[in-house]
Amino acid sequence: MEKKAMIGAVLAIVAIVLLLLTFVTPMYRYSAEMDLYGETFGGSVDFYYTEGRTEFDGETETEEYDDDSEMKSVFNLTMILVIIAVIGSILGMIGALMVGMGKIDNKIGAGLAVIGILFAFIAPMYLMVSLPGAFDEDNGGMGMNDDDGPWDSFFGSTSEEGFEMRWGPSIAWYMALIAGVLNIGVLAMVMSSKPAPTGPYQQQPQQPYQEQQWQEQPPQQQWQDQPPQQQQYQQPPQQQPPQQNEDQW
Repeated sequence: MEKKAMIGAVLAIVAIVLLLLTFVTPMYRYSAEMDLYGETFGGSVDFYYTEGRTEFDGETETEEYDDDSEMKSVFNLTMILVIIAVIGSILGMIGALMVGMGKIDNKIGAGLAVIGILFAFIAPMYLMVSLPGAFDEDNGGMGMNDDDGPWDSFFGSTSEEGFEMRWGPSIAWYMALIAGVLNIGVLAMVMSSKPAPTGPYQQQPQQPYQEQQWQEQPPQQQWQDQPPQQQQYQQPPQQQPPQQNEDQW
């Protein structure tokens, strides 16, 4: 698999984990401290998708948003957007893997990653815009009293005469934003990756067959052109008896 596509798939997995963790961590929190008769009392409320958890004097109480219809609606829609972001991140991971294996084009893989980017950013942005108004509606229009608080802004703090209050996004809200940034990394890796070959090896183009020289010009063997010369047996010359002169007789 192509290296950059593998990096993109790993980034998508991390984004998925972060988005899933938002279901078990608070999205929003406000806390207050008050000095009374020389003692300090404090408490906090953590807001999850379906419930709020109040902690006061070491005790924790969980309550659903049944009496806070506006806040319930805002948190439910935020949860739906995060679920879509999880699905988009899964598609981005699949797209990165398929691009790395050469199954799909880079543009298709990038299109899958865009879904995770959009909804990972839309979810926390929607909560930031909508939650102050929901606080105000469910608490009887406290924003009309010009008091600073979560009904007036998404994050902030106030302090006066021994009373201090702080409010703002909690860990899950930041994790959703980080997941969006990671999905941007997935998009970048997918767009810059090169598809890997689909097979275990890349077949080289075949070269045209060249006839060997012996096919063009068969070797000329000596025995084909000239038959072998057989050695003939030569008898040694015979000595003839000397001829006698007739005159001697």
